[in-house]
Amino acid sequence: MKKLFKLYYDNGTKPKIVSSFKMRELDAIWAEEDLYIGLKDKDGKKIFENDILKLDGWVDIMKVGFIDGAFCLCDKNGNFLGDIHYVHHAGINQAKVIGNTFENGGLLK
Repeated sequence: MKKLFKLYYDNGTKPKIVSSFKMRELDAIWAEEDLYIGLKDKDGKKIFENDILKLDGWVDIMKVGFIDGAFCLCDKNGNFLGDIHYVHHAGINQAKVIGNTFENGGLLK
């Protein structure tokens, strides 16, 4: 059984676990230990926030980020590159998970 906790993103980098009474509800999201984005890659692997993806037809690899309350595709610095739905663009799965920023951060060059 996975634990649930509230996360607060104070500067968009690392989440902090805080008590719910110290924050506004709009500043929090309910999450499991890993933030599953609700999509899978072309091999059926679940995609999580901070996963590193390679999308068909895109030159660069990118990571999955969370900006302004939504999952998105980001560059190595966390800057917005595109909507998360490009993972399944035109009904075709375009993405392959090739790592994550915690274990394979060197992939983002």
